[in-house]
Amino acid sequence: MQSSLKKSLYLGLAALSFASVASVTANSSNANAAKKHAAAKKVTYKTTNKKLDQSVVFKSTGKNAVYNKPVGKRSVKASLSDMKSKANSKSTNDLFMAYQEGHTSKGVHYYKVVSFDQKVRGFVYNKGVAKVDNSQDVAQPSNTTGYLTTTNRFFNQAYGVQFHNNNLKKEYNGMNIAADQFTVSKAVKVNNDQTYYYVTDKNNQLINGWVNSVYFSNTITPAAQKNLDAQKAVHVKVVDKNNAGALVSSFDVQPNGGSYRGKDTNYNQQDFKTAVENQLINTGYSWDSVQSNDDSKAPSMDQPRQGDNVTVFVTKNNNSNVNATFNLQGLSLVASGAYYGNPVSLNGATLNALTDAQQKELSGYANDEFNINSVINDIFADGKAWNTINANNTTYVFDKDATLAAFNQEAKDLGHKVTFADVNKTQLPVYYRVKTNNSSDQNKPSQFDQGKFVPNGGSAQNTVTTQSSDQDKVSAAVKSFNTDSKGNLSDALRASTYSTTNDLLAGMKKANNVQNNGDLLNAVQKDVLSKALTSDVNNALADNVTDASHTTKDGSGALNHFNVQAFNGDTTSKSTLINALKGTKLDAGTIKGLVDGNSSLGNVQSGDNYNNLKAVVDDKSFTLD
Repeated sequence: MQSSLKKSLYLGLAALSFASVASVTANSSNANAAKKHAAAKKVTYKTTNKKLDQSVVFKSTGKNAVYNKPVGKRSVKASLSDMKSKANSKSTNDLFMAYQEGHTSKGVHYYKVVSFDQKVRGFVYNKGVAKVDNSQDVAQPSNTTGYLTTTNRFFNQAYGVQFHNNNLKKEYNGMNIAADQFTVSKAVKVNNDQTYYYVTDKNNQLINGWVNSVYFSNTITPAAQKNLDAQKAVHVKVVDKNNAGALVSSFDVQPNGGSYRGKDTNYNQQDFKTAVENQLINTGYSWDSVQSNDDSKAPSMDQPRQGDNVTVFVTKNNNSNVNATFNLQGLSLVASGAYYGNPVSLNGATLNALTDAQQKELSGYANDEFNINSVINDIFADGKAWNTINANNTTYVFDKDATLAAFNQEAKDLGHKVTFADVNKTQLPVYYRVKTNNSSDQNKPSQFDQGKFVPNGGSAQNTVTTQSSDQDKVSAAVKSFNTDSKGNLSDALRASTYSTTNDLLAGMKKANNVQNNGDLLNAVQKDVLSKALTSDVNNALADNVTDASHTTKDGSGALNHFNVQAFNGDTTSKSTLINALKGTKLDAGTIKGLVDGNSSLGNVQSGDNYNNLKAVVDDKSFTLD
């Protein structure tokens, strides 16, 4: 029985072993079959040998992500969300360049791309990007000459037109690019709606390239203006004449704003002196004489050319008793308690005595600045000596607004800080309002015409003077012209205390009851017209200069600015001379009478020029309206 039991056990174990082996064999076969099947389904990728045009620009369509490889286990370089964002982006950085392409074993087409900012690099399905025309030619600026601001960077291509690792052509960090003038020759707009200009330096054509249009401007840059000023400037060295030529200072000046007058090839003598004297204000020194360092260039020592070096001799100021003079004027009261600019002379005004300190403020060196604010605060302000005055049986209170307006106009007309010499030579208007019992009136600002606050000139021996009326001035001029100087207009003008014949003419129109002024009036009118017909006009008529700007040399202001056209006596160019004649403020009949029989009028000296002038004023249609 035991023998039978052992036999049964052996047979059972054998069967079990056989089943196990069979099971293992079967599983192994299945696994191998699966491996073979899997190997048969593996997707592969093959790069084409085709060389891609790297100037072609691609833009994301937002449909696919970018991966580190086209097949197999891969990681995301730019997610689908990122690519959707890039599809809507206007930034050049979000564009792509494709530098490789290939296909999977399933026929799927991939590009290997890199973003313009080089932050994304990888494989993307070819439907994930699309070719774009990234630039288009656009119009150049209307003025193609200008300046570059805040950039020294020039590109080989407009930034964003195509991918370039080396698109930056040059960064001129060592050069003052903003000081140069550039010319635009091409213009394109790129994907991000930015416009780029191809520019070339006018001073150095080797400096060129593409720049963003936002850096280009027709407005001159401070650096370019400084460079231009240096080219126009006269370089002045100031030395003390009485101190062994000790150097006082040095500076650059631009007489007459850096422009020669008319056809001159050097600066005007007075323009140069004025420019230097303006620089000497508050230095304690005054102009004495001048000597050029380069006599071969300048026509004379005090008429230098642009770029000349000039030594100016000065002397130390020794007279601090140049007194300020004033012209006291009263503003009239009108309805509603406001004041307006119809000033009346406050002759015989009663003024309070000044302290020594106050008197000291009203005198100084000739080219020391006159401090109007200090004078107002210490002498004219509320509660001060001259805040309230009595004249013509009326009490007046100082008007700060009107006085400062006149002072600022004076400084503007002079073109420099107002000095003691200025307020000594030309009386400074000081304005008062009629004092009322209504305290609120005293706080109201004046309503005045600033054009009436330009002083008419005059001189005075005393610190405070009042200006004579137009009637008195014209009477003095008539007496000089008819009796004292017998027809000398210069002496008559000097006697009137007016600055120019234009001012005298305006005064004569106001003082129309002055007797025996006919001869003087004719002489004044002729002088005004003569000064309007400057040599610039004469040259323009003779040489047929077109579109040139000219200004009167005498500074009278009769003819401030006009455009000269070719003048041949025909109707189309008559406006040239008519505009000049309008500047005289004379009526058409007066001008016609002055021109008739005066072929030497002004600087119209040649027969042709006089005939052209006469043809205009003799025309029946001649009018200055």
